[in-house]
Amino acid sequence: MKFVRIFISVLAVMLVAAAVAVFLYAEQRSEKLNNTKSDAVAAHSGWEKQNGCLENPEPCVGYSQQFDKWLSDFELYIKNTENKPEFQFYSFFKELDQEYIPIPDYNFGGKTTLALACILFLLWIILIVSLLGKKKKIKAPYIEAERTNKPFKTKPIKGVETPPRKAVFTAATVATTTAPKPPDINDLLRKATECAESEPMQAISYLEQAIEGSLSTKLSLPALLLCGSLRLKNKIGEDKGKEQLQKIISASPASPEAEKAKIVLDTFK
Repeated sequence: MKFVRIFISVLAVMLVAAAVAVFLYAEQRSEKLNNTKSDAVAAHSGWEKQNGCLENPEPCVGYSQQFDKWLSDFELYIKNTENKPEFQFYSFFKELDQEYIPIPDYNFGGKTTLALACILFLLWIILIVSLLGKKKKIKAPYIEAERTNKPFKTKPIKGVETPPRKAVFTAATVATTTAPKPPDINDLLRKATECAESEPMQAISYLEQAIEGSLSTKLSLPALLLCGSLRLKNKIGEDKGKEQLQKIISASPASPEAEKAKIVLDTFK
């Protein structure tokens, strides 16, 4: 029975940790996708203003059509991503916050209802484990009396109440959820290189995905270099392009990519 109580306690903590991990992953991923879309729209608007597309839209039609196609594809990608179970889980708690906690100062994007749900679940598990512990203590004397074939006797102490023993919980190992399979960084870099001249906006989109999914400095530096160069060359979010190039210089000043980044920055001052 002790093993059962420990197992239930550990399993409960692991489930809570898994729920929190899934929620935080989906929240972070959703914010990154929305920020990428907002940055792209802002970059396109800035490009239109710089090239006078509002006064004379004809020279900008081709590039605007490319951007509209990319934006449509990216919105479809966001929609498909948000249909995954982990995003549905995140949306469920976020909607509960918006519905039942309408005060802006206390709306944490689903974290409040998630915390309450986890606390209630743990309290329920504590109650179950406590009841299992009491059941064991009640049955134990009778089992011992039956084993020795002796009548069971109790010796109550007047005026003294023995408090029930509290269930002892062991520390649980925090569980991590299996994240969705990351995109192939090399494939994204290849696609970006192929369309860098003809479709710079599409190439930047591939590179942003590569930068976002890259956990290796070796792969992220080429992606940052190409993305920043394309932004400066085509005047698409130049400030962000300079920031990406400066990031290379800060992260790995002695690398070949850092030397190339300095050359690009000097060229497009």
